[in-house]
Amino acid sequence: MEIEFQAKLKKVAVLGAAGKMGSGISLLVVALLAAEKVMLIDTRSEALNDLLHYLKEQLHKKAEKGELSYAQIEHALARVETSTAVASAKGATTVFEAIIEHFPLKAELFLQLDALCGDKTIYFSNTSSIPICKLEKLATLQGRVMGFHFYNPPAIQKMVEVVKTEKTKEEVLALATFLGKEFHKILIPANDVAGFIGNGHLMREGLYAINEALLLEKQIPEDRPAFASSIHALNSITKEYLLRPMGIFQLIDYIGLDVFQAILKVMWEEDQTLHSPLIDQLLKDGVRGGQYPDGTQKDGFLQYTKSKPIGVYELYRKQYLPFEQLQATTEALLDPRPLDHTSCSWKLLLNESPQERERKLSLYFQNLFLLQTPGAKLAKAYLLASRKIALQLLVTGACDDIESVNAVLIHGFHHLYGPINNYY
Repeated sequence: MEIEFQAKLKKVAVLGAAGKMGSGISLLVVALLAAEKVMLIDTRSEALNDLLHYLKEQLHKKAEKGELSYAQIEHALARVETSTAVASAKGATTVFEAIIEHFPLKAELFLQLDALCGDKTIYFSNTSSIPICKLEKLATLQGRVMGFHFYNPPAIQKMVEVVKTEKTKEEVLALATFLGKEFHKILIPANDVAGFIGNGHLMREGLYAINEALLLEKQIPEDRPAFASSIHALNSITKEYLLRPMGIFQLIDYIGLDVFQAILKVMWEEDQTLHSPLIDQLLKDGVRGGQYPDGTQKDGFLQYTKSKPIGVYELYRKQYLPFEQLQATTEALLDPRPLDHTSCSWKLLLNESPQERERKLSLYFQNLFLLQTPGAKLAKAYLLASRKIALQLLVTGACDDIESVNAVLIHGFHHLYGPINNYY
Protein backbone atom coordinates (compact mmCIF):
# COMPACT_ATOMS: atom_id res chain seq x y z
CA MET A 1 0.00 0.00 0.00
CA GLU A 2 2.94 2.35 0.75
CA ILE A 3 4.13 1.88 -2.85
CA GLU A 4 0.65 2.73 -4.17
CA PHE A 5 0.57 5.92 -2.12
CA GLN A 6 4.02 6.90 -3.35
CA ALA A 7 2.82 6.50 -6.93
CA LYS A 8 0.09 9.04 -6.18
CA LEU A 9 2.76 11.48 -5.00
CA LYS A 10 4.76 11.46 -8.21
CA LYS A 11 3.50 14.96 -9.07
CA VAL A 12 1.41 16.90 -6.59
CA ALA A 13 -0.23 20.15 -7.69
CA VAL A 14 -1.80 22.84 -5.50
CA LEU A 15 -4.24 25.20 -7.22
CA GLY A 16 -4.76 28.56 -5.53
CA ALA A 17 -1.40 27.92 -3.89
CA ALA A 18 -0.64 31.51 -2.89
CA GLY A 19 -4.00 32.24 -1.22
CA LYS A 20 -4.79 32.33 2.48
CA MET A 21 -5.63 28.62 2.57
CA GLY A 22 -3.50 27.53 -0.36
CA SER A 23 -0.26 28.82 1.16
CA GLY A 24 -0.78 26.71 4.27
CA ILE A 25 -1.67 23.65 2.21
CA SER A 26 1.42 24.26 0.07
CA LEU A 27 3.59 24.30 3.20
CA LEU A 28 2.16 20.99 4.37
CA VAL A 29 2.71 19.40 0.97
CA VAL A 30 6.28 20.68 0.62
CA ALA A 31 7.32 19.96 4.21
CA LEU A 32 5.59 16.66 4.88
CA LEU A 33 4.95 14.77 1.63
CA ALA A 34 7.67 12.83 -0.16
CA ALA A 35 6.44 13.99 -3.55
CA GLU A 36 8.79 13.73 -6.50
CA LYS A 37 7.56 17.07 -7.82
CA VAL A 38 5.36 19.81 -6.33
CA MET A 39 3.69 22.28 -8.69
CA LEU A 40 2.32 25.40 -6.98
CA ILE A 41 -0.13 27.24 -9.21
CA ASP A 42 -1.75 30.63 -8.73
CA THR A 43 -2.91 33.36 -11.11
CA ARG A 44 -0.77 36.01 -9.36
CA SER A 45 2.95 35.85 -10.11
CA GLU A 46 3.88 38.33 -7.36
CA ALA A 47 1.92 36.27 -4.82
CA LEU A 48 3.85 33.17 -5.91
CA ASN A 49 7.12 34.98 -5.17
CA ASP A 50 5.76 35.83 -1.72
CA LEU A 51 4.72 32.18 -1.31
CA LEU A 52 8.26 30.95 -1.99
CA HIS A 53 9.59 33.39 0.61
CA TYR A 54 6.95 32.16 3.08
CA LEU A 55 7.84 28.51 2.44
CA LYS A 56 11.56 29.11 2.97
CA GLU A 57 10.90 31.09 6.14
CA GLN A 58 8.58 28.45 7.60
CA LEU A 59 10.85 25.55 6.67
CA HIS A 60 13.82 27.23 8.34
CA LYS A 61 11.72 27.71 11.47
CA LYS A 62 11.09 23.97 11.44
CA ALA A 63 14.84 23.40 11.13
CA GLU A 64 15.48 25.66 14.12
CA LYS A 65 13.04 23.53 16.12
CA GLY A 66 14.80 20.36 15.02
CA GLU A 67 11.83 19.13 12.98
CA LEU A 68 13.78 19.20 9.69
CA SER A 69 17.42 19.23 8.71
CA TYR A 70 18.76 21.90 6.36
CA ALA A 71 19.55 19.15 3.86
CA GLN A 72 15.88 18.13 3.94
CA ILE A 73 14.83 21.73 3.35
CA GLU A 74 17.13 22.01 0.35
CA HIS A 75 15.78 18.75 -1.05
CA ALA A 76 12.15 19.81 -0.44
CA LEU A 77 12.54 23.19 -2.16
CA ALA A 78 14.38 21.61 -5.10
CA ARG A 79 11.20 19.69 -5.92
CA VAL A 80 9.05 22.86 -6.04
CA GLU A 81 8.02 24.70 -9.19
CA THR A 82 5.62 27.64 -9.48
CA SER A 83 3.38 28.68 -12.35
CA THR A 84 0.50 30.99 -13.22
CA ALA A 85 -0.87 28.52 -15.79
CA VAL A 86 -3.35 25.76 -14.99
CA ALA A 87 -1.74 23.79 -17.83
CA SER A 88 1.30 23.31 -15.56
CA ALA A 89 -0.76 20.77 -13.62
CA LYS A 90 -0.63 18.41 -16.61
CA GLY A 91 0.24 14.90 -15.50
CA ALA A 92 -0.38 15.58 -11.82
CA THR A 93 -1.17 12.42 -9.86
CA THR A 94 -2.72 14.21 -6.86
CA VAL A 95 -4.27 17.69 -6.89
CA PHE A 96 -5.25 19.97 -4.01
CA GLU A 97 -7.75 22.67 -5.01
CA ALA A 98 -7.91 25.79 -2.83
CA ILE A 99 -9.33 28.52 -5.06
CA ILE A 100 -12.13 30.98 -4.26
CA GLU A 101 -15.41 29.55 -2.88
CA HIS A 102 -17.34 29.92 -6.14
CA PHE A 103 -18.96 26.88 -7.74
CA PRO A 104 -18.75 27.88 -11.45
CA LEU A 105 -15.02 28.67 -11.11
CA LYS A 106 -14.28 25.45 -9.24
CA ALA A 107 -16.28 23.37 -11.72
CA GLU A 108 -14.53 24.96 -14.69
CA LEU A 109 -11.15 24.37 -13.06
CA PHE A 110 -11.89 20.69 -12.45
CA LEU A 111 -12.99 20.29 -16.08
CA GLN A 112 -9.65 21.75 -17.21
CA LEU A 113 -7.70 19.59 -14.77
CA ASP A 114 -9.47 16.40 -15.81
CA ALA A 115 -8.55 17.07 -19.44
CA LEU A 116 -4.94 17.72 -18.45
CA CYS A 117 -4.38 14.96 -15.93
CA GLY A 118 -6.32 11.96 -17.16
CA ASP A 119 -8.55 9.44 -15.44
CA LYS A 120 -6.16 8.27 -12.69
CA THR A 121 -5.61 11.57 -10.89
CA ILE A 122 -7.11 12.03 -7.42
CA TYR A 123 -8.48 15.43 -6.40
CA PHE A 124 -8.96 16.97 -2.96
CA SER A 125 -11.09 20.11 -2.76
CA ASN A 126 -10.70 22.54 0.12
CA THR A 127 -14.26 23.80 -0.39
CA SER A 128 -15.90 24.67 2.91
CA SER A 129 -19.49 24.54 1.67
CA ILE A 130 -20.03 23.31 -1.91
CA PRO A 131 -21.38 19.75 -2.11
CA ILE A 132 -18.69 17.52 -3.59
CA CYS A 133 -21.25 15.59 -5.65
CA LYS A 134 -21.97 18.77 -7.65
CA LEU A 135 -18.32 19.13 -8.59
CA GLU A 136 -17.99 15.41 -9.23
CA LYS A 137 -21.00 15.35 -11.55
CA LEU A 138 -20.33 18.51 -13.55
CA ALA A 139 -16.64 17.72 -14.04
CA THR A 140 -17.33 13.99 -14.59
CA LEU A 141 -14.66 12.96 -12.08
CA GLN A 142 -16.15 9.49 -11.47
CA GLY A 143 -15.51 9.14 -7.74
CA ARG A 144 -11.99 10.62 -7.85
CA VAL A 145 -12.70 13.85 -5.96
CA MET A 146 -13.14 14.23 -2.22
CA GLY A 147 -13.70 17.13 0.15
CA PHE A 148 -10.59 17.78 2.24
CA HIS A 149 -11.54 20.91 4.15
CA PHE A 150 -8.60 22.36 6.06
CA TYR A 151 -9.26 24.92 8.78
CA ASN A 152 -7.43 28.24 8.80
CA PRO A 153 -4.47 28.35 9.12
CA PRO A 154 -4.00 24.90 7.52
CA ALA A 155 -0.44 24.41 8.72
CA ILE A 156 -1.44 24.91 12.37
CA GLN A 157 -5.05 23.75 12.72
CA LYS A 158 -5.19 20.10 13.73
CA MET A 159 -8.45 19.15 12.05
CA VAL A 160 -9.67 18.44 8.53
CA GLU A 161 -13.27 17.77 7.52
CA VAL A 162 -13.32 14.95 4.97
CA VAL A 163 -16.31 14.57 2.68
CA LYS A 164 -17.01 11.65 0.38
CA THR A 165 -19.82 11.07 -2.10
CA GLU A 166 -21.73 7.91 -2.96
CA LYS A 167 -19.25 7.35 -5.80
CA THR A 168 -15.98 8.03 -3.94
CA LYS A 169 -13.52 5.23 -4.68
CA GLU A 170 -11.80 3.23 -1.96
CA GLU A 171 -8.37 4.29 -3.20
CA VAL A 172 -9.37 7.95 -2.67
CA LEU A 173 -10.52 7.22 0.88
CA ALA A 174 -7.30 5.33 1.56
CA LEU A 175 -5.17 8.20 0.21
CA ALA A 176 -7.13 10.70 2.32
CA THR A 177 -6.41 8.63 5.43
CA PHE A 178 -2.73 8.43 4.48
CA LEU A 179 -2.55 12.20 3.96
CA GLY A 180 -4.20 12.80 7.32
CA LYS A 181 -1.43 10.83 9.00
CA GLU A 182 1.32 12.52 7.00
CA PHE A 183 -0.10 15.97 7.78
CA HIS A 184 -0.66 15.06 11.46
CA LYS A 185 -4.35 15.95 11.22
CA ILE A 186 -7.48 14.69 12.93
CA LEU A 187 -9.89 13.68 10.17
CA ILE A 188 -13.58 14.26 10.95
CA PRO A 189 -16.03 12.73 8.43
CA ALA A 190 -18.87 14.97 7.26
CA ASN A 191 -21.66 14.10 4.87
CA ASP A 192 -22.04 15.76 1.49
CA VAL A 193 -24.52 18.46 2.53
CA ALA A 194 -23.87 22.14 1.71
CA GLY A 195 -21.79 23.71 4.48
CA PHE A 196 -20.85 20.29 5.89
CA ILE A 197 -20.53 20.31 9.70
CA GLY A 198 -18.37 23.33 10.48
CA ASN A 199 -20.09 25.92 8.33
CA GLY A 200 -23.42 24.15 8.76
CA HIS A 201 -23.19 25.17 12.40
CA LEU A 202 -21.26 28.45 12.09
CA MET A 203 -23.47 30.06 9.44
CA ARG A 204 -26.64 29.35 11.41
CA GLU A 205 -25.04 30.48 14.65
CA GLY A 206 -23.79 33.66 13.01
CA LEU A 207 -27.28 34.46 11.72
CA TYR A 208 -28.71 33.78 15.18
CA ALA A 209 -26.17 36.19 16.72
CA ILE A 210 -27.01 38.86 14.14
CA ASN A 211 -30.73 38.54 14.82
CA GLU A 212 -30.18 38.65 18.59
CA ALA A 213 -28.05 41.78 18.23
CA LEU A 214 -30.76 43.48 16.16
CA LEU A 215 -33.35 42.61 18.81
CA LEU A 216 -31.07 43.83 21.58
CA GLU A 217 -30.53 47.08 19.69
CA LYS A 218 -34.20 47.98 20.21
CA GLN A 219 -33.71 47.96 23.99
CA ILE A 220 -30.98 50.60 23.91
CA PRO A 221 -31.90 54.30 24.41
CA GLU A 222 -31.98 56.33 21.21
CA ASP A 223 -29.29 58.73 22.42
CA ARG A 224 -26.73 55.90 22.52
CA PRO A 225 -24.96 54.04 19.68
CA ALA A 226 -27.44 51.18 19.66
CA PHE A 227 -26.07 49.05 16.82
CA ALA A 228 -22.44 49.13 17.94
CA SER A 229 -23.43 48.54 21.57
CA SER A 230 -25.53 45.48 20.71
CA ILE A 231 -22.75 43.99 18.55
CA HIS A 232 -20.25 44.66 21.34
CA ALA A 233 -22.55 43.03 23.91
CA LEU A 234 -23.18 39.85 21.86
CA ASN A 235 -19.50 39.58 21.00
CA SER A 236 -18.62 39.85 24.69
CA ILE A 237 -21.22 37.27 25.70
CA THR A 238 -20.04 34.72 23.15
CA LYS A 239 -16.42 35.12 24.25
CA GLU A 240 -16.69 35.66 28.00
CA TYR A 241 -19.91 33.94 29.06
CA LEU A 242 -19.55 31.03 26.62
CA LEU A 243 -15.80 30.65 27.33
CA ARG A 244 -14.63 30.80 23.73
CA PRO A 245 -11.34 31.99 22.18
CA MET A 246 -13.11 34.87 20.42
CA GLY A 247 -16.59 36.35 20.16
CA ILE A 248 -18.90 35.48 17.27
CA PHE A 249 -18.46 38.80 15.43
CA GLN A 250 -14.70 38.64 15.75
CA LEU A 251 -14.92 35.15 14.27
CA ILE A 252 -17.01 36.38 11.34
CA ASP A 253 -14.42 39.13 10.79
CA TYR A 254 -11.67 36.49 10.81
CA ILE A 255 -13.48 34.51 8.13
CA GLY A 256 -14.35 37.67 6.19
CA LEU A 257 -17.86 39.02 5.68
CA ASP A 258 -17.55 38.43 1.93
CA VAL A 259 -16.61 34.78 2.52
CA PHE A 260 -19.41 34.46 5.09
CA GLN A 261 -21.87 35.75 2.49
CA ALA A 262 -20.49 33.46 -0.23
CA ILE A 263 -20.96 30.40 2.00
CA LEU A 264 -24.51 31.51 2.85
CA LYS A 265 -25.29 31.74 -0.86
CA VAL A 266 -24.11 28.16 -1.42
CA MET A 267 -26.14 26.89 1.52
CA TRP A 268 -29.20 28.97 0.56
CA GLU A 269 -29.89 26.57 -2.31
CA GLU A 270 -30.76 23.91 0.29
CA ASP A 271 -32.10 26.20 3.04
CA GLN A 272 -33.74 29.47 2.00
CA THR A 273 -33.66 30.82 5.56
CA LEU A 274 -29.92 31.35 5.31
CA HIS A 275 -29.50 34.98 4.32
CA SER A 276 -28.58 38.20 6.12
CA PRO A 277 -29.62 41.64 4.81
CA LEU A 278 -27.26 43.11 7.42
CA ILE A 279 -24.24 41.36 5.89
CA ASP A 280 -25.37 42.65 2.48
CA GLN A 281 -25.53 46.20 3.84
CA LEU A 282 -22.18 46.03 5.59
CA LEU A 283 -20.48 44.79 2.42
CA LYS A 284 -22.04 47.73 0.54
CA ASP A 285 -20.52 49.99 3.20
CA GLY A 286 -17.11 48.44 2.51
CA VAL A 287 -17.02 46.51 5.78
CA ARG A 288 -15.33 43.25 4.80
CA GLY A 289 -13.05 41.79 7.45
CA GLY A 290 -10.53 39.12 6.43
CA GLN A 291 -6.76 39.44 6.68
CA TYR A 292 -4.00 41.49 5.09
CA PRO A 293 -1.21 39.59 3.30
CA ASP A 294 0.90 39.66 6.48
CA GLY A 295 -1.90 37.92 8.40
CA THR A 296 -3.09 40.90 10.44
CA GLN A 297 -6.83 41.40 10.78
CA LYS A 298 -8.81 43.83 8.64
CA ASP A 299 -11.65 45.86 10.12
CA GLY A 300 -15.08 44.22 9.97
CA PHE A 301 -17.82 44.27 12.58
CA LEU A 302 -14.94 45.22 14.89
CA GLN A 303 -12.03 47.60 14.40
CA TYR A 304 -8.51 46.26 14.94
CA THR A 305 -5.02 47.47 15.76
CA LYS A 306 -2.39 44.79 15.17
CA SER A 307 -5.24 42.22 15.10
CA LYS A 308 -6.46 43.30 18.54
CA PRO A 309 -10.11 44.51 18.61
CA ILE A 310 -10.42 48.12 19.78
CA GLY A 311 -13.81 49.30 18.49
CA VAL A 312 -17.11 48.43 16.79
CA TYR A 313 -18.70 49.62 13.56
CA GLU A 314 -21.75 51.82 14.09
CA LEU A 315 -24.03 51.15 11.14
CA TYR A 316 -26.02 54.38 11.32
CA ARG A 317 -23.00 56.67 11.67
CA LYS A 318 -20.86 54.70 9.16
CA GLN A 319 -17.87 54.87 11.50
CA TYR A 320 -16.05 52.87 14.15
CA LEU A 321 -16.55 53.73 17.80
CA PRO A 322 -13.93 52.80 20.43
CA PHE A 323 -14.82 50.25 23.09
CA GLU A 324 -14.50 52.94 25.75
CA GLN A 325 -17.39 54.84 24.21
CA LEU A 326 -19.59 51.72 24.35
CA GLN A 327 -18.51 50.32 27.70
CA ALA A 328 -21.19 51.95 29.87
CA THR A 329 -24.02 50.78 27.60
CA THR A 330 -22.58 47.29 27.30
CA GLU A 331 -22.09 46.92 31.04
CA ALA A 332 -25.67 47.99 31.65
CA LEU A 333 -26.76 45.15 29.35
CA LEU A 334 -24.47 42.46 30.78
CA ASP A 335 -23.71 43.14 34.43
CA PRO A 336 -23.60 41.70 36.99
CA ARG A 337 -21.52 38.97 35.38
CA PRO A 338 -21.04 35.43 36.73
CA LEU A 339 -18.95 35.50 39.89
CA ASP A 340 -16.45 32.99 38.50
CA HIS A 341 -16.21 34.30 34.93
CA THR A 342 -12.66 35.65 35.39
CA SER A 343 -11.28 32.39 36.81
CA CYS A 344 -13.03 30.39 34.08
CA SER A 345 -11.78 32.21 31.02
CA TRP A 346 -11.09 30.19 27.87
CA LYS A 347 -7.36 30.78 28.10
CA LEU A 348 -7.10 29.69 31.73
CA LEU A 349 -9.23 26.57 31.23
CA LEU A 350 -7.30 25.59 28.12
CA ASN A 351 -4.21 25.06 30.27
CA GLU A 352 -5.99 23.00 32.92
CA SER A 353 -5.84 19.21 33.06
CA PRO A 354 -8.86 17.55 31.38
CA GLN A 355 -10.23 16.50 34.78
CA GLU A 356 -9.90 19.97 36.32
CA ARG A 357 -11.32 21.62 33.20
CA GLU A 358 -14.31 19.27 33.35
CA ARG A 359 -14.89 20.11 37.00
CA LYS A 360 -14.66 23.86 36.49
CA LEU A 361 -16.88 23.85 33.40
CA SER A 362 -19.55 21.89 35.26
CA LEU A 363 -19.53 24.34 38.20
CA TYR A 364 -19.42 27.36 35.92
CA PHE A 365 -22.47 26.38 33.90
CA GLN A 366 -24.38 25.36 37.01
CA ASN A 367 -23.85 28.88 38.34
CA LEU A 368 -24.59 30.52 35.00
CA PHE A 369 -27.94 28.77 34.63
CA LEU A 370 -28.97 29.93 38.11
CA LEU A 371 -28.42 33.57 37.19
CA GLN A 372 -31.29 35.69 35.92
CA THR A 373 -29.30 38.76 34.85
CA PRO A 374 -29.81 40.10 31.29
CA GLY A 375 -26.39 38.90 30.18
CA ALA A 376 -26.89 35.43 31.67
CA LYS A 377 -30.29 35.12 29.97
CA LEU A 378 -28.77 36.02 26.60
CA ALA A 379 -25.93 33.56 27.15
CA LYS A 380 -28.28 30.72 28.14
CA ALA A 381 -30.52 31.33 25.13
CA TYR A 382 -27.43 31.35 22.90
CA LEU A 383 -26.15 28.03 24.29
CA LEU A 384 -29.52 26.38 23.75
CA ALA A 385 -29.71 27.81 20.22
CA SER A 386 -26.28 26.35 19.47
CA ARG A 387 -27.48 22.97 20.73
CA LYS A 388 -30.59 23.21 18.54
CA ILE A 389 -28.44 24.00 15.51
CA ALA A 390 -26.22 20.99 16.25
CA LEU A 391 -29.23 18.70 16.42
CA GLN A 392 -30.51 20.22 13.17
CA LEU A 393 -27.31 19.05 11.45
CA LEU A 394 -28.34 15.49 12.24
CA VAL A 395 -31.76 16.11 10.71
CA THR A 396 -30.34 17.68 7.54
CA GLY A 397 -27.89 14.80 7.20
CA ALA A 398 -24.69 16.86 7.52
CA CYS A 399 -23.37 14.24 9.94
CA ASP A 400 -24.26 10.80 11.25
CA ASP A 401 -23.73 11.42 14.96
CA ILE A 402 -23.61 14.32 17.36
CA GLU A 403 -20.05 13.52 18.41
CA SER A 404 -18.90 14.64 14.97
CA VAL A 405 -20.42 18.08 15.59
CA ASN A 406 -18.76 18.29 18.99
CA ALA A 407 -15.43 17.20 17.49
CA VAL A 408 -15.52 19.84 14.75
CA LEU A 409 -16.31 22.66 17.18
CA ILE A 410 -13.69 21.50 19.67
CA HIS A 411 -10.87 20.73 17.22
CA GLY A 412 -11.76 23.13 14.40
CA PHE A 413 -13.04 26.13 16.37
CA HIS A 414 -11.11 25.45 19.60
CA HIS A 415 -14.18 25.41 21.82
CA LEU A 416 -13.68 23.86 25.25
CA TYR A 417 -16.89 21.84 24.94
CA GLY A 418 -19.35 20.76 22.27
CA PRO A 419 -22.94 22.02 21.97
CA ILE A 420 -24.25 18.65 23.14
CA ASN A 421 -22.93 18.09 26.65
CA ASN A 422 -23.89 17.33 30.24
CA TYR A 423 -23.09 20.78 31.62
CA TYR A 424 -26.49 22.34 30.99
